Amino acid sequence: MSYLANVEVVGILEESTQGTLATPFVVGSYIMAEISKPKPVAETIKRDYHRASLDQMASRAGGVSVEIGIKVEAKGSGTTTVPWLPFKHMLVSAGHINTSLAIYDPTSVPASANFYTIGKSVSIEYYVGSGVASSAFKQIITGAVCTSLKLSGEAGKPMFWDFTFKGILGARTQASLPACTYNLVQPPLLESSSFSFQGYSAILKKFSIDWGLESTMREDSASLNGVKGFMVTGRKPKGQITIELPPLATKDFITNMTTNVEDAMTFVTPTVSGNTLAFSFLKAQVTGFQYSDQNGLLTADLDLQFNQSTGDDWFKHTQT
Repeated sequence: MSYLANVEVVGILEESTQGTLATPFVVGSYIMAEISKPKPVAETIKRDYHRASLDQMASRAGGVSVEIGIKVEAKGSGTTTVPWLPFKHMLVSAGHINTSLAIYDPTSVPASANFYTIGKSVSIEYYVGSGVASSAFKQIITGAVCTSLKLSGEAGKPMFWDFTFKGILGARTQASLPACTYNLVQPPLLESSSFSFQGYSAILKKFSIDWGLESTMREDSASLNGVKGFMVTGRKPKGQITIELPPLATKDFITNMTTNVEDAMTFVTPTVSGNTLAFSFLKAQVTGFQYSDQNGLLTADLDLQFNQSTGDDWFKHTQT
């Protein structure tokens, strides 16, 4: 029997209690994505004690967890102010709150007493492989937390969110692929967009933003395999933009870097009902400057860090 490696289905559903499988997964819980297949990880405990042999002894598997990468298009639900649910659950697991409608802000606290990570955890249902008269491999992951999040884009191309999750390795079975209803909205291109950085309407070539999430495994002797779950413990957001270099009289980003200027960065995609994306960073600070060459055009690569204004406000994302 053989199976197709590129037949994959992944569903995301926020949990009510961290580590308890969320149900039910319905047709709208699944998301089209580039998937880095789940990677189960077991801590290897060596047992090479001194004895009357140089051969090694069997090792022991300790803490067991699983990691999965999910890369999705940046887009809306297709309906004004209505969240795209699988994406909403993914972003909340990275330490955000869905404040109202389709607006997302960072948070530094769990959503409720049922969670120990900031925001919420999610359950992930993953299927891979199919063949003639055969079922797919099904993997359940519970208590999953986003431990790495990046957003990137280039002029004239779609933008992408890149998530990495860690969670508890759950049941493995073989099952038929589920019925899925995907969000088929075309992603907006990074074109005809408004972009402003530190008060200057720069000509943006490309950008990347890294949430700089810090996470830890919560070890627990009362839990299976000694692992209770994962939690986000910090964030140090940073990024890079490539822009056409403006005249010094217009904007001097080297001076802004050396004088620790903090100012807003915003960009908004063209207005399309249900698929307009707005991003706001209240305190963007230049931490590095490099002259660059884009096909003979003088450009600048600016390294950035994103700071708080009053707290839990370094970033806002709105879908309308």
